[in-house]
Amino acid sequence: MASVDMQIVSPRTIKRSHSSRRIWRRYAPEILTTGLLVVDGLSIIGAGCLVDGFILRRSALFADFAEVALVAFIFYALVNRWFGGYSVSGGVGVAARCGKAVGAWVVSLLLLFLAAFMFKVGDQYSRLGACIFALAGLGGLSVANLVVTRFIVEQLRRGRLAFGRVQTITLESLTGSRLPAWTPPLGLDVTANHAIAISSPDFEDRCRSVRDVLQRQIAAGNCDQVFISASWRDRDHVEALLREFGPLPAPVLLLSDPSLSELCRQRRVILGDRVGFELQSAPLSQLDRGAKRILDVCVASAAIALLSPLMLLASVAIVLESGFPIVFRQDRRGFGGIPFKILKFRSMTVVENGADVPQAKRNDARVTLVGRILRRSSIDELPQLFNVLKGEMSIVGPRPHAMAHDDYYDGLIETYAFRHHVKPGITGWAQVNGLRGATEAPGAMRARVEHDLWYINHWSIWLDIWIIFKTAFKVLADDNAY
Repeated sequence: MASVDMQIVSPRTIKRSHSSRRIWRRYAPEILTTGLLVVDGLSIIGAGCLVDGFILRRSALFADFAEVALVAFIFYALVNRWFGGYSVSGGVGVAARCGKAVGAWVVSLLLLFLAAFMFKVGDQYSRLGACIFALAGLGGLSVANLVVTRFIVEQLRRGRLAFGRVQTITLESLTGSRLPAWTPPLGLDVTANHAIAISSPDFEDRCRSVRDVLQRQIAAGNCDQVFISASWRDRDHVEALLREFGPLPAPVLLLSDPSLSELCRQRRVILGDRVGFELQSAPLSQLDRGAKRILDVCVASAAIALLSPLMLLASVAIVLESGFPIVFRQDRRGFGGIPFKILKFRSMTVVENGADVPQAKRNDARVTLVGRILRRSSIDELPQLFNVLKGEMSIVGPRPHAMAHDDYYDGLIETYAFRHHVKPGITGWAQVNGLRGATEAPGAMRARVEHDLWYINHWSIWLDIWIIFKTAFKVLADDNAY
């Protein structure tokens, strides 16, 4: 049999692989899932016992919450499983898992209240106890999922835990070059790499040799999946490889061609016997825009009511330092590119609104002393809450730029105009990710536009709420505000 150009596992690697296999069997996904169920159950039942033993002192007037906790746990386990909260191999992001836990708990409480209403047993339980049970369960589940997920992530980073063993097959091109190296995600343990040159005259013999090696590796427990790294233009060679791998009792995956990776991330649409990829998303639907509008009105109204004393103080400070006008109006483009007048507290000695509007720079001489404080704390943006109430802006969306800057960057960045598919926002996905401030370099604006387009293509009401919370924590600690 012809020799094969491949990298077989070294004895040291095999020894390490056997060691990691023992760890893998010890921390199998099924065991981790069971562990998560147990931890969640203890958190919920513990919340019920807390209400019974320490809050209500087992009062004879009300039924025990321990029984409620058991029913709540059943609801929670079913809902969280539906949310994918018990899938340890499908991603172990701390924020994502904790978010799923909170969402599952809220849905479980709604189901619990619905069941109490249907069976007319709500009067048997204390309302105070119910509130404490809900909050204690929320706190316990959040802390438990945070600790468990951090533990799993740490074990993955240290290589003590793996969700699967894979071996990769790299098909070299006719020139002998390979695709860029693939970095496996956390949880996948690459036990061997094999390289086969497609220009070799005995290509099929080499494929059989690799197949024989993989059969032994799979039988020994060192391989759960096989990944093929090849250019998608080499379809004939990939199909020849698959014919040889047919008898292997393991899934075979073809890694995406790096030149098409961005395309594969787009939304996939089945069109008969063809597959389409959505290169440009449509603007939000009427229902989505309605939900976003309700959130905007509620948040803007509440913010104006709470921050009106601060806005009054800022107005007085501006008048005392540099007189009128208090509010600065400038032309910006909104939804669909329609112009509107944006409102800001005046923070400069000039009121520029024309074809030439220089961007503010760090230590800009045009910024007044009061203006520097307003800009640093983002108080100068508060009048835009009235733009939101008028429907010209949204709380969250791409930040609107001066029209002169729009005209300049629209000629440099081909996707720049797509930002107008939603209303501009007071804050946005780009701003909470550190892309705030001057954008004199085209690269900085490209990064901002990429974040804005990601936001538009992945919009949800929950994403808006998340950005609002991140903005509230970030506003006083942003070095790019000046």
